[in-house]
Amino acid sequence: SGDTGDVITLILVVALFITCNILPLTVNLLEMLWQVENAYLIDLSNLMVVVNSSCNFLIYYAFGSKFRRTLKQYLRRSRNMMR
Repeated sequence: SGDTGDVITLILVVALFITCNILPLTVNLLEMLWQVENAYLIDLSNLMVVVNSSCNFLIYYAFGSKFRRTLKQYLRRSRNMMR
């Protein structure tokens, strides 16, 4: 049902957010409290933030039927406008 898909979507988005933002939080704390800077960790934490937003799109597409319908409508409209 639609409610089940919404709940799964919400749980996955929140779990992904927490997972992908633990490293950036740690890097920020290291810089703020102990003035420790590591270029590799900074780059990796930036990548994790990008992965988070990219995977959110995939989660919404996989579990959100309304999201898929709306996306298809917009894609059809844009394709018709290009003709």
